[in-house]
Amino acid sequence: MTLMTTKALRRARAAAKEIFDSELHARIDRERNTPSDEQRRRALYQSCIDAEKAEIAAQRERELQPIKEYQKTLDADRERAARNARYNLSLPNCAYLAEIAPPFSGYAGRVEDYLDSVRNTFVNEFQPYLERTGVALTEAGLESLAQLSDINTSLNWSDLRTFQSVFEHLCEVGYCREGRDFTVTEQKQQEPAPKPTNPSEDFDTLLKTRAADDPALRNAAHEFAIAEAQPTFQAWTESLMNSFGYAMSLPIAKQVSDWFIRTNHSFLDRAAYDKCRRAFVREGLMPRTCLTQEDLDAEEMDTLEIRTPEGRRRAAQLHREGIRRNESAVNQSFQS
Repeated sequence: MTLMTTKALRRARAAAKEIFDSELHARIDRERNTPSDEQRRRALYQSCIDAEKAEIAAQRERELQPIKEYQKTLDADRERAARNARYNLSLPNCAYLAEIAPPFSGYAGRVEDYLDSVRNTFVNEFQPYLERTGVALTEAGLESLAQLSDINTSLNWSDLRTFQSVFEHLCEVGYCREGRDFTVTEQKQQEPAPKPTNPSEDFDTLLKTRAADDPALRNAAHEFAIAEAQPTFQAWTESLMNSFGYAMSLPIAKQVSDWFIRTNHSFLDRAAYDKCRRAFVREGLMPRTCLTQEDLDAEEMDTLEIRTPEGRRRAAQLHREGIRRNESAVNQSFQS
């Protein structure tokens, strides 16, 4: 075999190896870039999951669309009602303020001392009340309250409840706005005093070892009552929100506590909370939307003249409607 023949063979072998290597690399690249059956199954499964999620989201959006439209309507109605309320506040002797605030007829002092009484109530009671809640009135807020007091002479401005109810209503309808009419400062939270690990045991021990007028015993009894009543009170406030859409403010919650103490009702008596709700609606501390249909029927029943045929027919009709509502509630409870 000649030298030339040997070189030709080497060149042929090198060319064949190069072709083989290129084909091998191309096949490896194809296998690497082409998904396997398992990968294709996983990709198909994931695409199905994504499509199902997208369909669920779209279905959820379609279901929520009427609710969103209804919410827009409610917001528009609420804004319209707020505008009307702000307009009514500009009129003399606003009818709604007369519903939520004590009337001037409840003023028991002398007429010539009325202005001094109003000034003392504002300076010594209302402003400290605002300071405790972290609220400070600006000049614009003071002028707004002064103007309202001037044109609403039918209210008893010497009563702290008048300032509280009126100011709360002004904030609700946007008549008084934060930054323009009042400012709110973040209150420094005091570190709570260490409480006993078991208030019941601590109270029982003090009850056995201390006199009835001992301050430590009174404090322990107060803490024990709060700990016992807190779940019941929390459930009541949640039911007010769920049933009537009413969120209780801190001043109203304080007045609820005062009502229970004043009327000598137990904080654990659930029926007493309904009595408190109805009493606060009558006093204007809660809106009338917090009344149930049974409460409205009872109010109407109290005003009926039973001695007339019309009054007796209406009373019988209200009685039948109450029976039907009770039967419907019983049937729903059985079905659930």
